[in-house]
Amino acid sequence: MRVGRAFPPTQNREMPFDLSDYEYYLCSATLMCAMLGMGATLTVSDFRKVAQAPGAIAWILFLQLVISPCLALLLARLFAVPPGVAFGMIIVSALPGGLFSNVMAYMGGGNVALSVAATSVATVGCIVTTTMVLKIFGTAQLPPGFQMPIGGIFADIGVNMLLPLAIGLVVRRVAAEKAPHLCRFCARASLVLLAVYVVAFLASGRFSLAEYGLRTPLALLALGVIMVWLSYLVGRLARLSIDDTFTIAAEVLFRNAYLGVMLKASLFPANDPARSALGEGALFAVLLYGGISLGVAVAEVTAKRRGWGVYARRGDSAALEPEATPEQSKSA
Repeated sequence: MRVGRAFPPTQNREMPFDLSDYEYYLCSATLMCAMLGMGATLTVSDFRKVAQAPGAIAWILFLQLVISPCLALLLARLFAVPPGVAFGMIIVSALPGGLFSNVMAYMGGGNVALSVAATSVATVGCIVTTTMVLKIFGTAQLPPGFQMPIGGIFADIGVNMLLPLAIGLVVRRVAAEKAPHLCRFCARASLVLLAVYVVAFLASGRFSLAEYGLRTPLALLALGVIMVWLSYLVGRLARLSIDDTFTIAAEVLFRNAYLGVMLKASLFPANDPARSALGEGALFAVLLYGGISLGVAVAEVTAKRRGWGVYARRGDSAALEPEATPEQSKSA
């Protein structure tokens, strides 16, 4: 279901490539391609692992769905960012973890199984959680008279995200030898499509980086860094190993930017001039946070691999392995 089609088409034909005619479809294809590739990397056993680490995954979901939106609202007001950027920060906080969190967990020696399981659960559940977060935290950031299209968001996530994810799972199940090739192709294709969209948007002439100043990047940087710090606090309180704590940080830091871009196109289509400023600000926030999160991740992975700071004392990563029963301990 395309929410943006409710608005009249633009009459601006100055550019040979009119983004307003293709924005939603381009973003939809980008997200579907990315999720098809992600599905091809997963198995049913990845979801079964959730039962082996319910505590760690519960903490991840709590940080993603409760703490992150509250922090995004606080930072948006503290840094006095434009309304579009404020809503973009809410979109970021409503997104599930992305595949880069799995890469970060792997590169930093974290608990990759926990990362994959958490990403899988958050992705499947986002049809409810993302819609819920946008409704609860995002409505206040929108202008009077704007009706949050909850049904449209629900349908968009289901069709553009969960359906290709399910198809990828089926491909992995019935043709496991072809799944890696499909994954690589979809990953590259989604990056190309995203690049095409970003270039087309910048070339439209409706977007100026100078309009946002330093407050927006500082607010987004604070969002990513503070969420990482809160992950370490949670890990300490829950007495998790440093590897599992690092994995939690990766999951709450990285978000599915592909879904964020699609939500922007759905909520603020390019053919609606009245809300173009909101859409531009939201897109800027989603894309800039994606770049900032990569930078934060590089710093965290480097610190973890070299044993700096909180990583000076490394623990064993065993969150996904069931604890031995007293009988098993005696027999050992």
